[in-house]
Amino acid sequence: MGTPFQALHDKPGYKFFCFSNIFTPNKTGEKREFSNEIAATEKCNWIIASPNPLFIQTLQDKINAKINSNETLSIGIAQFRPLTTKRVKTRIGDNAILKSATPIVIRVPQAMYANYGIESGLPYLYWRPDMDFNAFIKQLEENLFKKYNEYHGTAIEKSPLFEAFRFRKPTTSQIVEESRNIPVHGSIWEFQFSALTSMQKKILEFGMDCGFGERNTLGFGFVNAMR
Repeated sequence: MGTPFQALHDKPGYKFFCFSNIFTPNKTGEKREFSNEIAATEKCNWIIASPNPLFIQTLQDKINAKINSNETLSIGIAQFRPLTTKRVKTRIGDNAILKSATPIVIRVPQAMYANYGIESGLPYLYWRPDMDFNAFIKQLEENLFKKYNEYHGTAIEKSPLFEAFRFRKPTTSQIVEESRNIPVHGSIWEFQFSALTSMQKKILEFGMDCGFGERNTLGFGFVNAMR
């Protein structure tokens, strides 16, 4: 509120940001997602990503103001006391492994049903493992290129981007829209890349900044680079 981004959630189309789950590393460095079982005194981390530097700076300024005034930060029904903020750059090398930290959501539009052997009267379907695998990869690539072109005002043609991938597990989440609980089907993946071109790295880094797939502003599609 009170910033150039206060109406961002009402903007049609892509919002160009995403965020991780709230997590805390244990003594071995492994990340654990936040739950009521985590002690109130334990420190947690939260990552917010966006290709828009002004958006990130605005959030950082707002959170730093809460730190300086010793205010709490409400995230959903949970309250946290922010301690510090840190800016990091999204960078990957020529060879990279990316892993989805939150489910990737892909919607297959009705116009593409015939391409993937789908029969349904619904305007779109969320991709699930019982569907054609190509539907997931092709719609994911199209989503990344479309978002990149819209944000940068370019017209880069879609080309094959993903080369090696490992399906981890399907997921089903519940979101609330117009006072209704709606199931959203997603999936967890690991992607491996080698000999990436500079353009491919730019598109993947951009995808990490704004999220893979759809529903990014609800926390879906947050992707980490594995070290």
